[in-house]
Amino acid sequence: MSIKQFAKISDADLAKFRKAKPAAQPTKQPDSAPVEVAAPVPEKPKWQAHNIPTPLHLLLAHRKDKKPYQWQAETLFQLAGYNVNDLSQPPTKPTDKIPLYYNLVAANGSGKDQIVIAAFAAWFALSKVRSRCIITSSSYEQLKDQTFKYIRTLCEDINIFHGRKVFEIVEFQVTCNDTGSEIKCFVTDDPGKAEGRHPFDDYEGSEMAVIVNEAKSIADEMFQAFSRFTGYNYWIEISSPGPTTGHFYRRCTMAEYSWPTEIKLGEFYWRRITAFDCDHLLGKHIDNLKKEYGENSLLYRSQVLAEFTTLDEAAFISSMLFENYPKLPPRTFGLKNRAGLDLSMGGDEMVMYVFMSGKLYMRRAKHEKVGAIVAQIITWIKEFGLDPSEIRADDGGSGKAILDRLEELGYAVIRVRNEQRASNPNFYKNRGAENWNRIKRLTEDKLLPNLEDTETILQLTKRGYKVTGIVTALEKKAEMKARGLSSPDRADALALCFDGVPISTFQEGATVTVVSNDPQSRFDELLMIGKNRQLTPDEQTELMCLFTTVAERRKPARQSLDGDESETQNRGLFHIHLQ
Repeated sequence: MSIKQFAKISDADLAKFRKAKPAAQPTKQPDSAPVEVAAPVPEKPKWQAHNIPTPLHLLLAHRKDKKPYQWQAETLFQLAGYNVNDLSQPPTKPTDKIPLYYNLVAANGSGKDQIVIAAFAAWFALSKVRSRCIITSSSYEQLKDQTFKYIRTLCEDINIFHGRKVFEIVEFQVTCNDTGSEIKCFVTDDPGKAEGRHPFDDYEGSEMAVIVNEAKSIADEMFQAFSRFTGYNYWIEISSPGPTTGHFYRRCTMAEYSWPTEIKLGEFYWRRITAFDCDHLLGKHIDNLKKEYGENSLLYRSQVLAEFTTLDEAAFISSMLFENYPKLPPRTFGLKNRAGLDLSMGGDEMVMYVFMSGKLYMRRAKHEKVGAIVAQIITWIKEFGLDPSEIRADDGGSGKAILDRLEELGYAVIRVRNEQRASNPNFYKNRGAENWNRIKRLTEDKLLPNLEDTETILQLTKRGYKVTGIVTALEKKAEMKARGLSSPDRADALALCFDGVPISTFQEGATVTVVSNDPQSRFDELLMIGKNRQLTPDEQTELMCLFTTVAERRKPARQSLDGDESETQNRGLFHIHLQ
């Protein structure tokens, strides 16, 4: 159904509404009236309202370049008092005793400011005598560059069409010369400075509308300060979705009436608008968000589905993803054996995560001297028979000196800095955020090989993040430390392990399973079985035979290095692993 069909607006009607009636001026009296005049001419009213049924009529009449979506037309009719399910009914008029409470949560870029707020504000000022439309937002930039800009543009178009100043426009304030009504915008940032707002007291039928824009960003204390506002008959809260806390969230989720039911004056009403309700948001934007983050991600649900989420509060990877995580068969996804290496010096933990034959293995150790660290890394490389070109290592901070030494000894691994540019900078602030998101997506899709280390899972699920637009940035490690959290070294090593591998590689290779005859895999499997039950005699014999093979592969590197730590230290935690 088209907008005009829905609104039942003919071109003749639009032409009529474009012809705004000029304000009637008081009759000018001569300096001295002639004696023969028996009765003076009655003075006409100073103010005169325009007969414009809805904000949609005004918008279509003066902004022919705008083609409102169905939901925008319906909303503008609702705000004018119409029951959109039965347009034959006359509109209802809210009063200060029974106001209209309307809450609109809409996806980013849906046209809240440009269509809904601007059209309603201009319509309110033109169709109401000596009335006030109060608009507030917590952001000065939002108010100036979006909300007021669209109001100014619409009012200027009306002035140009009529060839006179129907509206007087100054910064953040518009006054209608025909009706004496005003649109006033202000920034909400300090509850102590919030002034009470009231209708004009010089006109008996004065009305007042309050519009709270981007209500999700306004603190509860400010809404308490808004209780000083009295006499309003419209209270409208509009915002993109926010967290599952706060005034706006409660207003929407506790509302007894919602679309598509009829509005009941005096009761809270809300409506949700998704990106799928806006044609200009469809296409690659949604497809890319879905591909990068997944349909179940907080970002997709917030920006596309307009759902309230814990987007601003949650860890980047939810711990719920690991609850009841299935036991997966080994799958190589067509990848070679590879590893991620998170480096550290001074006795801090150094971690290597290895993806081998479809399974994940972790090695960790603590060394102080560069020589001992390099020897340990070479030991791990030989243990798993890794090609250095399949190892991604952290090249930040102290890592450079370690990797330089490895390269001198013939182990030129691939260097990666978490702070470097992401391959898709439209979505990620840096390479580190991109790599962590890959782990998140694999976990969501149940493609990440099983993790046996609980500390790795804890590190993955404790790190916070923030989203600016659609660009994701991970919580800085200094901020994590301030929250009492340790550096996520194990999680970083895991993320580096799959650095540069497209998510599609895992999705397309999910059916590639492995039945591994690798001694290391079977050896580790028997160790895990032994933790849960006593091994059978045959299993004990098999374990002893495998031990000889595995131990031979675990011999430390014999290069002449500047480390003086014992062979036991160079082996890291291998012996602890055997216990």
